[in-house]
Parts: sequence; C-alpha cells; structure tokens
Amino acid sequence: QTRSYADGGNADEGGGVPMCTLRNFPHLIDHCIEWARAQFEDMFVSPAQQAQNFLEDSSAFLATTRRNTLGLEAG
Repeated sequence: QTRSYADGGNADEGGGVPMCTLRNFPHLIDHCIEWARAQFEDMFVSPAQQAQNFLEDSSAFLATTRRNTLGLEAG
C-alpha cells in the first residue's frame, strides 16, 4: 500500500514535521502549532535578531548581508 501524508514518515522518526506538510497539508493540530511557531519565528524573532545585530555592529552586519545576498565567500 502506498503511504499517504497522514501516515507520517521519516519526520516522525526524527521528531520533526516536514515543511511541505506544514505548508500544504496541516491535518493535525501539531502541524498547525508548528506552522504557527515557524510563522512567529519568521515575523518576529528573526527581524528582531537582525536589528540587534545591526545595532551592535552595523558595518559587520552590512558586510555579512552583502556577502550573503551576493553569494560571495567570506574573506
């Protein structure tokens, strides 16, 4: 029998839920909770951390951002 998304899979063994399940097939309450946590991280935690990094050392932050945006190697 072919496994469905509801059957879980490797993520169940590792304790996580694949992002494709969270974004496209959140059929369990646990999926909805994990989706909300990911959204909260993306909307509030990451921007606040970036702002803190900028305030601590703006030139290093800008250099890192440029390097990451342009796909350049460090150095």
